[in-house]
Amino acid sequence: MQTQIISKKTLNNTITSESNIIKIVEDSVVMIDVAPEDVQELIVNDNQVIIKLNNGETITLENFNYETSDLVFRNQNSEMFVLDFKNVEYNPLESIEALLEGGAGTGATILNNWLAGGALALGAVGVGVAVFDAANGSSDTKQPSKDLSKLVDAINDAKNSLNQLDGDEKQRVENAINDAEAVLKDPESSQELLDQTADDLISIVEDALKDQEAKDAAKLEEAINNLEADLENAKDKLENEDPNDPYTDETRSELEKEIEEAQKLVDDFNNNIGDKPSIDDVNNARDELNNAVDNLTNLDF
Repeated sequence: MQTQIISKKTLNNTITSESNIIKIVEDSVVMIDVAPEDVQELIVNDNQVIIKLNNGETITLENFNYETSDLVFRNQNSEMFVLDFKNVEYNPLESIEALLEGGAGTGATILNNWLAGGALALGAVGVGVAVFDAANGSSDTKQPSKDLSKLVDAINDAKNSLNQLDGDEKQRVENAINDAEAVLKDPESSQELLDQTADDLISIVEDALKDQEAKDAAKLEEAINNLEADLENAKDKLENEDPNDPYTDETRSELEKEIEEAQKLVDDFNNNIGDKPSIDDVNNARDELNNAVDNLTNLDF
């Protein structure tokens, strides 16, 4: 999925496809290659827009100024739609230039219409928070006195941690994220509940990461032990050559090389030298070592 950020001042076009958290540094047109019908929900919190897609993916726009920037969705047919925040509608757009030429774009007009209608109020804390259900075309408005930023940040951080987790640890965090998002979307959630939910989520993620680290460390230790056992077997094979089935210079040299590399990996791990190897690194070393052992008497090597 590609996102373009087009500066209204310089017309520079920044294209990104690697991050789901995008920071806007100036007035821009943000165009996301997602069809409107693929948007499940929009959560607007001051100058932050969280876009939840039907496939479970989330895109977060940070520092998005409604008064001077625009949000555009583009489908697979290259048809563009600019978001109307007031009516939760996607209005067809023939050209991006129409948004760039005006400077302020549609954001200011939409926001002013919204405020005039009394649906949202500006105050000392800025624009309030709106939660949109894109599928049903409905919106609920929270009081601007509520600060959702702590919970929104906690949810984003929790989602970013998922690629470091697996098994029960990952499931725990996913369940906590679902619970936190339910609190975030509930218009009856108090500030105290929002903040407590954020604290709880942060704690769950920290505990899950610690448990994952311990689990990974145990797996790595086991892999190292297995490699050490294979090393002893390889050295024994090298030292006890069968005179009736001699090794070739090539197979002997190959095994000596694999023994040296595997031994260095084990020694570095045991002496805390450099970065710890991954479990895949250790298992690959075992495979190479054992293949070299198997090839000692394989004349087709």
